[in-house]
Amino acid sequence: MLSPARVLRAALLAFPFAASLPAAPQNVLVLGDSLSEEYAFELPFSAPDSDPFRANLRNWIELLAATRPAEISFGSYDGNLAAYPDYRDGGHAYNWAVPGFKTTDLVEFINPPLLPRDELELLDALSCPKLKSQLKDDIAWVVIFCSGNDLSSLYSELASDTATPAQLAAIRDNLAATIDFVRAQNAALKIVLVNAPDIGATPAVQARGATPEARAVATAGIASLNTLLAALAADRGIALADSFTLTRRIAEAAPLRLNGTAFLPTAHPENDPHHLFAKDGFHASTALQALIANEILGALNTRYAAGFTLLSGREILRSVGLEPDQPLQHRADRRSRLRRSVAPHRIRARPLAHATGHAAAAPPPRVGARLRRTFRISDRPLRRLRPQRRRVDHRSRRPLATRAHRVDLGRFRRERSRAPGRGRPPRFSPATQHARPMTQSAG
Repeated sequence: MLSPARVLRAALLAFPFAASLPAAPQNVLVLGDSLSEEYAFELPFSAPDSDPFRANLRNWIELLAATRPAEISFGSYDGNLAAYPDYRDGGHAYNWAVPGFKTTDLVEFINPPLLPRDELELLDALSCPKLKSQLKDDIAWVVIFCSGNDLSSLYSELASDTATPAQLAAIRDNLAATIDFVRAQNAALKIVLVNAPDIGATPAVQARGATPEARAVATAGIASLNTLLAALAADRGIALADSFTLTRRIAEAAPLRLNGTAFLPTAHPENDPHHLFAKDGFHASTALQALIANEILGALNTRYAAGFTLLSGREILRSVGLEPDQPLQHRADRRSRLRRSVAPHRIRARPLAHATGHAAAAPPPRVGARLRRTFRISDRPLRRLRPQRRRVDHRSRRPLATRAHRVDLGRFRRERSRAPGRGRPPRFSPATQHARPMTQSAG
């Protein structure tokens, strides 16, 4: 039998090794709609038209599960469709996001009837006990992200300013009931509520024909709902993730840039990575989902000091299949093309016309001094093509002899000396005829 001293010594020796072990990932449970269900099972919009049976988009849960496995866990993963006998199609065990869910469906889900009357009530009765068990025993964090489908069905009233405050308050009350249900299962759970996004920024809603003025009215109504949700989060003492500001920034910035890479607020039939929406024009693409993930992690860090690592710009670009250094390489290619387009061997001055009467060639384009210094281009041929300034005697205000005059004077002297019977040239040549003649003294 070991003595207490030896046990204490062994514990002290093992302490440094235990402290160096990584902490276990935190279990996160999600309640929401199709924005949070794994896109691997949302093939109608997550798969491109060219390959409709394989998704090429990922949502925020799939991104965090792939990039932060040491920090966050959404439970075990099953890639088979209908792997669970409840609302979950497959995917992560702690992901209870159901496509098409409204906040009213969420309340019915957490309050199943004793005697189910239809298929949906049967799913409620099968799912709720499993959800309660997970909340009591396995979960540390809960994310509630459900309001987009409510706003989609209510958008015409929001755009026409006919939505009543009671309709907005009903969404708030449904989410409040969900928060209270989670707290009733485990009071120690840390919860983050994601507020309502501005769905007027989506191409699908814009295609309904609402004018920009009507969309502005709807945005004001969604902002009023988010004011109620912010008061709810403060009253319950939970974190609040801001998806509304993110979607408003997408609607106002054209395009949105991430590390220099531009993303368009549009959809593409092939789910091109440069677009912020899936091909249906309503659901967020991988790039936008990564920004939503950062909003959720940031809210958890701010409220609870969770210490989760946000996705960097380079990680987001890699997750959508883009090269993080693409904008820098694009700028380098532009500079290289500019240098090649003005290379020294392409900038050559044409030969000057001789004094034989031939017409002078058209001068080449003028080259800036900075460009000449960069490529060491000789400036002498270009200077010879420039017209000479006319020099004037400041005393007499008469033109002085230019180089052209001096050339003509030399030719005149040579022809004068070779002419028969001719003597010395006259004292006053055309080049110096402006000078005053010297007068002889009398006597």
